[in-house]
Amino acid sequence: MDEILLHISQRLEALQVLLSSTLSSSRSHLQEWARQIAPCVARLKEMFASCVHQLGDTAAAFRENASTIFARTWNNASPIMAELQERLWLILQWLKEVIAQFWDMISQRSRLPSLPSSVSPPKIPDTVLQNGFFRALKANETPFKDIMSQRSLGFAIGCVVGLTLGLNWRHKSLYSPVFMKAISISSAKGIEGVSMVDDSPSPVILEADQVLIEVVASSIDPVDLAICTGYGRAVRRLLGVSEQSLVLGRDCAGVVVEVGRGVAWVARGDEVWLAVPPWRAGAMSELVVAREQQVALKPKMLNFEAAATVPYAALVAWDAAVTQGGLSPQSASGKRILVRDAGSAVGCVLVQLCKLWGAHVTAVVSARGKEVARQIGASEVLVASIDLDMEIRSRPRYDIVFNTVGPSLNVLCHRAVDPDGKVICTAPAAIPADSYGFIFGSLYALWARLKYFLQGHDLMIKPWSAVNQGRTILEQIRKLVESGQLQPVVDRVFSAADAELAFQHASSSTAVGKTVVHFRTLGRGRCLS
Repeated sequence: MDEILLHISQRLEALQVLLSSTLSSSRSHLQEWARQIAPCVARLKEMFASCVHQLGDTAAAFRENASTIFARTWNNASPIMAELQERLWLILQWLKEVIAQFWDMISQRSRLPSLPSSVSPPKIPDTVLQNGFFRALKANETPFKDIMSQRSLGFAIGCVVGLTLGLNWRHKSLYSPVFMKAISISSAKGIEGVSMVDDSPSPVILEADQVLIEVVASSIDPVDLAICTGYGRAVRRLLGVSEQSLVLGRDCAGVVVEVGRGVAWVARGDEVWLAVPPWRAGAMSELVVAREQQVALKPKMLNFEAAATVPYAALVAWDAAVTQGGLSPQSASGKRILVRDAGSAVGCVLVQLCKLWGAHVTAVVSARGKEVARQIGASEVLVASIDLDMEIRSRPRYDIVFNTVGPSLNVLCHRAVDPDGKVICTAPAAIPADSYGFIFGSLYALWARLKYFLQGHDLMIKPWSAVNQGRTILEQIRKLVESGQLQPVVDRVFSAADAELAFQHASSSTAVGKTVVHFRTLGRGRCLS
């Protein structure tokens, strides 16, 4: 028993020694750690104090500047306020005099004959005399004439203010049928969802710079085919454009029905053409509203079907050739240009512009587009085939290669271009927002709305930034068309009732140029049903 107690006491002593050494070691480590972090804590305190001091200085400066600005603004506005008050007082005095004269005239004309002395006036009951109106008359002893003058003055002022607001209120459209026919997409599942609807809401003018146009013809662009599969829906959703029964069509030609108060370039009855960007509702409908800067007079020599094929493709081609490619009548002369899929709408315009400016243009087309490429002025025409890339690589390299097909051809295009040359893609560019998640999508939404507000209701997204400022470019395109230097390429024309067939043809490999959807015929300068 004693031996057991001895062992226990030894163990307890060893445990006590171990605990004592552990506590001593921990204390020393804690002291060392405290000594190490003490400078950091001191620096943090200094930084915090400095930040607080800076914030205080900033707040004081802001208060001082705000008070100074307010005082300066008030001093500048005081003379104006005094003059305004004086003029308002003169107006009120004039109105008061007019009402007083009017009241005197009425009193004189409607003065009743005096009652005989034998007839006593009717006695007014006490309950009536307790009415607030009569009690006020008795208490203030104000003449009835003055009271009516004051109330008439208030009524007149209210009428003047209401009339002023009514005359300056936002102008509403006079031509606003409830529904219209339109070619729309019901779901982002491809061209199978394309159909003509007759219950699409008719647009109306809401801004001073807007134009209401009755559409005669519209054309199908490759970006419309991309929209059918959901292209650009994220941006449209951010800008409040409904995806339900989204109207298709990027360009159209028609007649101006109505203009906003601030429109100066076009008038009612003008024949115009226009293009709209992919993040807005399209123009393939009976009526469309666009901003004045997107609308231009169409060439007089073109019918509406031919004119509808030009605007959007011409703006994209102009942006590619001039803005991105740096081409002009002075700089394009002698350059070697390759246009992949020159039979597309953009390709047809690129071939003609580059050839007009003196470049050597090689056009790659399908078998059906071979003759079209020659007619629009291509220097060389290559038919797409299995050996096409080998043939292109065997030739001298090009200064600029225009890729109107899409990113799938970028590698092959870079093989054909000179090391110092450019490859420019005009196909619908991928919009990252279409694949953003919730967090990044929310951040993009904030950026898009801010940019949309600062840029005056239109986003500048490549390669369609030229569409937002289309009028200036379309005016130059109109001059080229009227002089015979640029011609549209119309493939086939369908009625609006055959919109499904039109989209099927436009998406086929045999399509050349633009496919047109026709809405109405003209009579006496106005579109007829």
